Amino acid sequence: MYGDTNKNGYGKLYYYYTCGSGRNNFKLNCQNRRIPSALLETKVLETLRGYLLSGPLISEITRLGRDYQELHSNARGQIFAHEMEMTSLEAKMEKLLAAVESSGHSPKLLERLRNLEVRHKELELLTQDLRQRPAPAPLSEAKVKTALRALEELLRQEPARARTVLRGLLKRVSVLRSGRQVTGKIEIYLPENVLSMMNLPSRRAIPTIWMIALAAWAAFVPP
Repeated sequence: MYGDTNKNGYGKLYYYYTCGSGRNNFKLNCQNRRIPSALLETKVLETLRGYLLSGPLISEITRLGRDYQELHSNARGQIFAHEMEMTSLEAKMEKLLAAVESSGHSPKLLERLRNLEVRHKELELLTQDLRQRPAPAPLSEAKVKTALRALEELLRQEPARARTVLRGLLKRVSVLRSGRQVTGKIEIYLPENVLSMMNLPSRRAIPTIWMIALAAWAAFVPP
């Protein structure tokens, strides 16, 4: 679905969502009625807020944290393997260099030497990138719950900011309307305080990983 506007006979703007397939030819392609934007957005944010302290979300964040810890552990193994290969390449390059000098700069030997140098540089860059990955902090469901409760407390104490904070968590909302019933799926980024607690990269660095699919929700809209 996509957002759109329309004016009534008095020139007042109305905001609503309608199906994407009907954007170019609404009458022929779209079988669903428009959904008022205020009603839909309010339902999405209410659903998101109610899900923040739910068991499934806490478990999913904990699992993602463990996955990242495993990724970091694997990175250490990759660094070791790269370093071993670079040591081997350096020994080969030293022998080739001696052979090049004694053969009068043979083109074939020079080509082999250049290939080894290119591979050595690739491994250096890969190792540097792996070393720069931050080490994740140990994670438990209790820590996740504490972080989410802190976020919920912020929303409760500052209701004027609640809508802005919740909208900032949204990655994507998929919606389907059937008659008066609207169902969909909400995908969110991990809250910043959870990322900070886990010592994880920001969502902009790896947006496809720190995203969670919420359970389907339903709302009823005017016919």
